[in-house]
Amino acid sequence: MSDEPFSFIISLFVCLLIELSLLNKYVTLQQSVCMSPEADLRTLAATCLSF
Repeated sequence: MSDEPFSFIISLFVCLLIELSLLNKYVTLQQSVCMSPEADLRTLAATCLSF
């Protein structure tokens, strides 16, 4: 039970890395296609929470 919070922190960190890489792709995508950043961030958060 003591390592459960630790694995939770690791999964959060991994999730953050995934979001950063997706956000990086989104920023380059946004330069060519205009989209709502709030909606995209909500999609990223939902995708992250679904893992």
